[in-house]
Amino acid sequence: MPQAKDWSGKIDYSTRPKLAYMLPEIAIKNLYTWAKDETVPAGLGDGVQIASNEHLEQERKAMELPFAASEMLNDLLKIGQFYRNNPILETPYTMTVPNMVAREQIPEIGDMETVLVEDASDDPTVPSGSAIYTFYRQVSSDQPDTWVKEEQEEYYINGIEPRIALLTDTTRTFTLKQGIITQQVTRRVADFTGLHFAVLLPKYHEITQRVLARVQLFTVNVLLTAQDFAELDSTVPIWIEQFKDYYYLNKVTDYTSEAVPCEAELIKLN
Repeated sequence: MPQAKDWSGKIDYSTRPKLAYMLPEIAIKNLYTWAKDETVPAGLGDGVQIASNEHLEQERKAMELPFAASEMLNDLLKIGQFYRNNPILETPYTMTVPNMVAREQIPEIGDMETVLVEDASDDPTVPSGSAIYTFYRQVSSDQPDTWVKEEQEEYYINGIEPRIALLTDTTRTFTLKQGIITQQVTRRVADFTGLHFAVLLPKYHEITQRVLARVQLFTVNVLLTAQDFAELDSTVPIWIEQFKDYYYLNKVTDYTSEAVPCEAELIKLN
């Protein structure tokens, strides 16, 4: 209130101000939603703001964000980054080795040996993931013994959907493993809980909620300077001495210059 803009001398009374008790873009239930995404539960993070005015339409979508909400699992952000094209390697194998080097070093190999290589990334035909290789000892001496890749399990990272979250000050330590190599990493935890509209609306729209419960909408013509128009800020109230009230600036339309009145929608605050 102390920073309110004084528009007392800017009202053009050649056109009588109009008073209404409902906003055309407001309903009883105003829905705030995150974008739909089949990888997260329906309605996750959504919220509703209620305007207790029986003259309004029942429901409308006030906002839909361009990102989907993010699910939390065991206090961690769940993001579906990877998927497998073959989740189960069904070909029987006789042993498991961590990587391609270990595969080449298998001792006393027989005429046929089937091996699961956990990390086959050294094989240019396996971008990532594991693969099954079978060793064939050739009967004919003019044919070299050879390994043949029979089946593989790949991980794809294409098509990752954008996600938004809050980076917290909490840290967690994780163990990353690739083949026989392990590494400890400590990272700050990303959290989505504070981005639920059920949290955001009461925290940041509490005043708006009270205003919507008893809407008094004034539509007036005002003469604004170019600086007035450039400094428009809906978070700063408008004071009009003639009405002895503070107002929320909802909308300004048809502004051309300070010599031509434009229309302003003002919502009474007190």
